[in-house]
Amino acid sequence: MDNVIGVNMPVTVTVATETEPTTVDGVYTKTDDGFVLQFEIGTDKFSIAHGEKQTEVKAEGVMSYDITLCDDNTSTVLATPFGMVKFNVKTEMRHVCITERIVRMLLSYVLSADGVGDMMRKVDVTVNL
Repeated sequence: MDNVIGVNMPVTVTVATETEPTTVDGVYTKTDDGFVLQFEIGTDKFSIAHGEKQTEVKAEGVMSYDITLCDDNTSTVLATPFGMVKFNVKTEMRHVCITERIVRMLLSYVLSADGVGDMMRKVDVTVNL
């Protein structure tokens, strides 16, 4: 199936973080500059918009956030059950490999905040087109 710009395509998404991998259904949409991937894990909704200059990861649910990964340091506010916490974001890795049948994203970043310290996050996302 051709992946046409702007057409939503159902996909299977595997997300691996510090915990075991989770596989769910999702939607992949090719854009002029990259793609948008949307999926849900439990009651949490995720969106990853990837382009040449940046990758934006959004989450809505138990914890809500909007993290921009790029060459520059950014910041975000995480909405948690315990309140709002502002973090600085340093991108360590933003590697995306796209083939005819698979999109593989390796994302690594550090969240830092006063009183909390540094928290390294690594996310490995595989999309079966």
